[in-house]
Amino acid sequence: MCNRIKIKILAILIITLLIATQFLAQSQSFLITKYSTDNGLPDNRVNDIAQDSLGRIWVAMASGIAMYDGYEWIKIGKKNGVPEIEYIKIKIDEKGVMWFLPKELFKHKFVYLKNSRWTLLEFSKKIIKQPSHCNTFEIRYNLDKPEIFISLINVGILKYYDGIWSTVKTNDGLICDTISGFINLQGEIYVSTYGGISLIEQTGIIKNYDFKNYNVDSKILSIALFDDSQKNKNTLLLIGTDWIGEFNNGKLQKWNINFKFPFVAMNDPCNIKNHSSGTVIFGNSAAIYSINLKTDFLEKVVLEHPNSDRGATAIFLDYEENIWISSLRGIYKLSYIPFKNYYKNNGLLESEVSTISEFNSGKLFFGHNYGFSSLYHDKISQTNISSHTDNKNIYRILDSYHNKSEDLIYFVSLQKGVGIVKSNGNLNWICSNEVGNYYTILKTNHNKILVSTDNGFAEIDKGQLKFQNYYKGKYVRKGIYINDSTTYFATITGLELYNSRSNIPIKKYDIEINNLFSVFYSEEYDLLVGSANGLYKLQNNVLVKFNFDNQQITDPIYFIIQDSIQNIWLGTNNGVLKWDGKNLKRYNKSDGLAGNETNRAAGFVDSKGNVWIGTDEGVSMYTGNEIDYSLYKPKIMILGFEDPSGKLYANDLNVSVDPEKNNLTFHYRGLSFIDEKLNSYQIKLSKVGSKWVNQFSTNSNSARFNNLDYGDYVFSARVKNSKGIWSKWQTSSLVTIRKSYYQEPIFQIGLLSLFFIITYSAYSFTQQKKYTKKLELAVDLRTKDLRDAQVELITSIDRYKGIVDSQTDLVVRVDAAGKFTFVNDAYCFVFGKKREELIGKSFIPLVHPEDMESTIEEMKKLNEPPYRAIIKQRAFTAEGYRWFSWEDYAVHDNNGNIIEIQAVGRDITLQKEVELELEKRVLERTVELQSLISQSPLGIITFSSDGYLLTFNKVANDMFLNLNEYLPPNKTFNIFNDEFLLKNNYKEKLLTLDAPNGFVLTSPIKIDHNKNNIYSNLFNHELVYRIYSVFFDEANKIFVLLLDDVTEHQESEEISKRLLEERIRISTIIKTIETERDRIAKELHDGIGQLLTTAKLKLDIIKMKSNQNRTEIDDALNMLINAGDEIRRIINDLKPSDVESLGLVSSIELLCERIRQSSSINVSLSVSNNFQAKKKKDELVVYRVIQEALNNTIKHSLCKNAGIDISGSMKELNICIWDDGIGVEKKLLNKKKNTFGLNNITERIESLNGEIEIVTEPGKGFKYLIKIPL
Repeated sequence: MCNRIKIKILAILIITLLIATQFLAQSQSFLITKYSTDNGLPDNRVNDIAQDSLGRIWVAMASGIAMYDGYEWIKIGKKNGVPEIEYIKIKIDEKGVMWFLPKELFKHKFVYLKNSRWTLLEFSKKIIKQPSHCNTFEIRYNLDKPEIFISLINVGILKYYDGIWSTVKTNDGLICDTISGFINLQGEIYVSTYGGISLIEQTGIIKNYDFKNYNVDSKILSIALFDDSQKNKNTLLLIGTDWIGEFNNGKLQKWNINFKFPFVAMNDPCNIKNHSSGTVIFGNSAAIYSINLKTDFLEKVVLEHPNSDRGATAIFLDYEENIWISSLRGIYKLSYIPFKNYYKNNGLLESEVSTISEFNSGKLFFGHNYGFSSLYHDKISQTNISSHTDNKNIYRILDSYHNKSEDLIYFVSLQKGVGIVKSNGNLNWICSNEVGNYYTILKTNHNKILVSTDNGFAEIDKGQLKFQNYYKGKYVRKGIYINDSTTYFATITGLELYNSRSNIPIKKYDIEINNLFSVFYSEEYDLLVGSANGLYKLQNNVLVKFNFDNQQITDPIYFIIQDSIQNIWLGTNNGVLKWDGKNLKRYNKSDGLAGNETNRAAGFVDSKGNVWIGTDEGVSMYTGNEIDYSLYKPKIMILGFEDPSGKLYANDLNVSVDPEKNNLTFHYRGLSFIDEKLNSYQIKLSKVGSKWVNQFSTNSNSARFNNLDYGDYVFSARVKNSKGIWSKWQTSSLVTIRKSYYQEPIFQIGLLSLFFIITYSAYSFTQQKKYTKKLELAVDLRTKDLRDAQVELITSIDRYKGIVDSQTDLVVRVDAAGKFTFVNDAYCFVFGKKREELIGKSFIPLVHPEDMESTIEEMKKLNEPPYRAIIKQRAFTAEGYRWFSWEDYAVHDNNGNIIEIQAVGRDITLQKEVELELEKRVLERTVELQSLISQSPLGIITFSSDGYLLTFNKVANDMFLNLNEYLPPNKTFNIFNDEFLLKNNYKEKLLTLDAPNGFVLTSPIKIDHNKNNIYSNLFNHELVYRIYSVFFDEANKIFVLLLDDVTEHQESEEISKRLLEERIRISTIIKTIETERDRIAKELHDGIGQLLTTAKLKLDIIKMKSNQNRTEIDDALNMLINAGDEIRRIINDLKPSDVESLGLVSSIELLCERIRQSSSINVSLSVSNNFQAKKKKDELVVYRVIQEALNNTIKHSLCKNAGIDISGSMKELNICIWDDGIGVEKKLLNKKKNTFGLNNITERIESLNGEIEIVTEPGKGFKYLIKIPL
């Protein structure tokens, strides 16, 4: 009796675990990235983390110090003069000096980094003779010298100042000698201890605060600055053994949060940080917790798994609000996300969530593949609806609907039926033998609940399915009732409009891809439809592609919902899209969504307005709390550059290199850690004093520039982080490429001087006489011109003033100091000033500061002939800064000094905006082309106009392996002298490349020897050359070679040809066999069959006439009947008429029934989708395959059960034929294929271009897996 009770109790426990298990849900609001030795971290045992002013991450490890720049971890050690020992704390002081505290300060030295130089500070052992553990420290500056405070366990504070070590203890006024932390607040040191707070002022005076009057334990485990915009900046956060509170002006305000902090050891660091999202993170090496300050909700932070997680040795907040947690298992980076996520590992029955609904109480329902989960008050219960022994049926929950009046959730399981769940978890089922698959559940305008099945629609009425006589055999994914006469259904074959009253189809709407998933209606957007090809809208009774604000959407749209604030959410296979009326924003796994692929019934808005998204990896709730990352511009650091010899040059000094070292590689790092893998760069190299600039975008953190001319260069870079925010441009120091000796001015001057000395004597005398005569004539003419000009000027000055004032262009004159002497009316109007306000004032203050340097530089041209300058600048007008183009002319006196500058200006703001837009588009197109070239599967090589190698992509270099050797100045290879092109008769065609739009296309050319060095890696390969001429202008052209290695293609064509011949042979054999079968069946039917029928009739007549014993006649009649049945069976086997008359599926059903009747094997048939073969003869071949396979099963398998599972689509037919018999060893199967008739089956499948796979093991049955394209 006792044993029975125990068994019953055990069974109840097992059922409880399987059917309705409850978990405490631990949602995650952070995207977690782990750094460990697996991805470059030098040591998993990390004690502390910090970030310097450049943005680099520094870590203190058990084996030393390391730095992370977003690209690689760099160990700091002996090569830097730093001991490789354990460090426990890092501090960066107010002057940017970085300090590292060793674990055993009494054995090792304090380390600090100042101005890129590492220095060691030795501790004086005279102060404390008995070693004591230290756990943290703080630094402040006193009279511009660092004052260091180090905490000692039970011994107080160790202090260092101006070369002197000392201690601060309770005897000196400290409240307690056991220190847990420090905070430097405006030069005053707050010390958290196990007895309260001590404040060490700049003067050295100590003030103490205990909390006995606050009814809390005075033991303080951690202290931190509470950086909250709504709080006083002097507010501190304190954490005790079971409380958290704010400390300000000597007063404590305890938070209303109850918890018990796990105690590990006195030297175990406790850390606390507050995040701008309104979350406080705190913990020690045992556990980590977070508190939502808006809801006071406390939960444990799960880094990997709730059962295996430990705590933190340090918690650090970087400049982008990423939370870094160090531990003895590596580092975890927590990037805040606007989602709360639930996964299988924190409570869900399964990862994938296919549908979501909600009870009146707010309890949420999540459908899965084999059951459902319920979430209520952060507790998750699980319900499994599948049997572990049933592997044939698919239980996936596809859709759900909540009936508010009954507070019931109805859901459809694909092959199990309609489930009805109560809020308490009770589950009932409705199903029908007339249905194979259940697809969707819909509510009509008359509060009827309809279920879409493979047998049409059925209404749920009093616990039964009442089938409607419409829409049979169609797969409805979503439906929406607009009014009493209008219903739309989204199906796998398109959008269909039905009359809601009569259920009569009205119209079918087609698009390019008719595979629809969702349909949505609102007054603002009308009818929106989600398809496999994007979003569509019903417009003028036609489905047209629809985009929000011209932002193209090509993703499959699985669901369309609208939240409580009118945002539209679209579920895709790459996350969700949110349209807020202005911007379309995507969220996927990189933004914290649980998974990338959503499901058609898994977009849901709950009663509180929260948006829920079910994905293939979990479910997410959108919180709406998004960090404004535009406040945190990413940082970038230029490391320096590298010359061809590999020598590295730092970025801190100007550098000159020799002319032969003019191939430079610049290195840089983007220091944004939101997701450093998604950082991208824009870089440029500018030549000083020239318009030459090489600018492009890249994902690489280094850039190479080849064949640079002599001169001064400046490299600039900026980074764009994963949120699309750009950093400021960072500029390198000056890099100078020196001239060759023959390019130096002194060499060229000397050469010219020598020439002039040789020719001067002969030339001088003759030229002097000619020059004297010309000078006299020029003086006379100039004198006359000046007199005429003076007269003209006096007579026309009034007329000139009138013309100038009537000009729409801006006309001004300024003196040599830049002060206005004249401005016309147009200038006054544009700048919104009166003439008297401008005359005598300088034009300089009106010029935009960024254009000042270029303006002054251009005006220097006014001192040299032709004394003209064209200046483009921004100036501050009545409408703000606008662009102007000025043409300046200088008037000089006889000594060459500027008397006056006359200028005419035009407003070119619109032109500039157009130019900037064009420049942007050109840049985008250039980046796109560079990306296409780098991603091209073809080798791409460019050649100069004379046929020498210029550039190549990675594919080309991988083909040849050594193309760098053929770059200039090496000119050993020329495309016009290519050996293989010439000997394959392409010489004349190569000459046509000199013409514009020149083009050469070759047939496959075989590289038949490897003596040609450049082709040595391509021996025996076949190549196709496409050569284009590209003309930029009359003087500039290049040739582009696209090279395609078609060796494998040529070989595959031969194989395809042989396969085709084999298929034709097999098809001919099968056709011959079928013809012979047809002939034999006809002869049996017309010959022996007719004879047997005649014999039976005669025996019947004899039986009626005879009065003798009829037993023998009855036996003879039965034998004839059996023989007739056997003949009919043979005829049907030879030529199954069922396939022609009834179709494939019905014929297979009859075949299964015959086997069940004639043997002890239970044969089942499952058909999941409709399909149609291209030809009837194809159906006959499929029937023969199944017939042959079942014959093998009957003869050899010794099974009890067998089955045929058929599933079809528009493109493919899948067949699984299985049994639970004895199985076969694979080795035996390969040796005796003919014995099992497998050759016949394989040949028939191959004749239909199909594939067959056989899965079998001894004792595990036999399975044919067949795929046939339709």
